[in-house]
Amino acid sequence: MESFKDKLKSRKFIVAMIAQIVGVLILLFPDKSDQITHTAQSVSALVLMTLTAMGYLKGQSIVDAEQAKNSHKTTPRKSGLLDEWDRDPPG
Repeated sequence: MESFKDKLKSRKFIVAMIAQIVGVLILLFPDKSDQITHTAQSVSALVLMTLTAMGYLKGQSIVDAEQAKNSHKTTPRKSGLLDEWDRDPPG
């Protein structure tokens, strides 16, 4: 079950809240409904773009972290330049 905090982060919930606010503002200020609607559309688009980008970045960071954790466990360590320097010189 989702926590209330997770539900607040939902894009659908945020858009629904913006729609409710716009509805109330249009009821209170009917002469400015075009301006309110235009502003609400801009704010909704900005919020959705930002949340989508943040969600993608968070998801990708989780995938990258999991891949790094799994590759470290299964991939043998390759000999690198520093390993070469640690060896005794021939002779």
